[in-house]
Amino acid sequence: QSELVLLNKNILPKQPPCTPFTPASPVRSVVSCDDGAQIMKELTAIGDVGVIPAVLAANDNQDSHIPDVITSTDYSSLPQNLQLHVNALRIEASLGAMKQLLARLMSHLAHNRKGTFNEPVDYKAFGLVDYLTVVKHPMDLGTVKKTLYSNSYLSHEHAADDIRLVFRNAMLYNPPSHPVHEAANHLLEYFESNYTTIANTNSDRK
Repeated sequence: QSELVLLNKNILPKQPPCTPFTPASPVRSVVSCDDGAQIMKELTAIGDVGVIPAVLAANDNQDSHIPDVITSTDYSSLPQNLQLHVNALRIEASLGAMKQLLARLMSHLAHNRKGTFNEPVDYKAFGLVDYLTVVKHPMDLGTVKKTLYSNSYLSHEHAADDIRLVFRNAMLYNPPSHPVHEAANHLLEYFESNYTTIANTNSDRK
């Protein structure tokens, strides 16, 4: 993979000639050949040489399980720009886990079989004249997906807030006895029970 050219050629002699790497995430800057070599030098010194290629390799395959490669190593001794870069890698790993959880919510057979929560509520088509009066900040899982895959979330917490908003809006507008309210409640509980693992894992790494 081209991402692996971040590695210093002195560490892995068989790597192709180095070319600058431009990451997809807005929280990461372009990594030059020299910066890439410096990152690997610094991470090697603190025993965490595997973090960059492992996370990038995981991100190449969005459907694959994100490996637990971001450790709780103390990066405070690194230069600030390298600290920011490593922190960004942590964010990308946590967002990878959020993509998997979001996919399960969008295809949930019991409570989202018809994709009720996957698109914006068409309040005009349904004649819901008071919808925007009750729901101040509309949100849907499809919008969350677009934001997530465009690397616009800066943390898994931000993505989690939007997912919660989808279901809380549905519960706010629809009475407790309404099937949409009930489905939203079940999906919110499902989300929270699965999100706890993601939140705890990334809390341990801080």
